Formats: sequence, structure tokens, C-alpha cells
Amino acid sequence: MEILWSLFGVLLIGAVVASVLRRRGATGIRLAQPGDPDAADPAAYGFVRQEELDVRLPGPDDELLRTLR
Repeated sequence: MEILWSLFGVLLIGAVVASVLRRRGATGIRLAQPGDPDAADPAAYGFVRQEELDVRLPGPDDELLRTLR
């Protein structure tokens, strides 16, 4: 039984030490440095801006049907 209490104590101390080390290494939310890529820029990931999308009404696509024939 004493071994179990010792093991529990070691695990508890290890959890506290790991938590402290994790918090010390984490700096939280930081501002972007100049020159860093913008994660909100869709062009950086190959996407097209919403304003440039081809918006069509639902219905038959004559060009597609001609191409598939």
C-alpha cells in the first residue's frame, strides 16, 4: 500500500512540474511579426477571393453538356 501512495505522490508531483513547464514555455497569443504570412489571406493558399468566384444560378450548364457530348 505504501508503494501505491509513493507512486501516486510521484505522479502528482510530475503533473505539477509538467504543468509549470508547459505554462512557462507557452507565451499565449502573440502579434504577427512583419513579413510573416497572413493566415487569413486566401490567395496565399491558392484560393480565389469570394468576389472573384463564378456565381451561377442553379440549372443546366450548356457549355458543360456540349463538352461532355
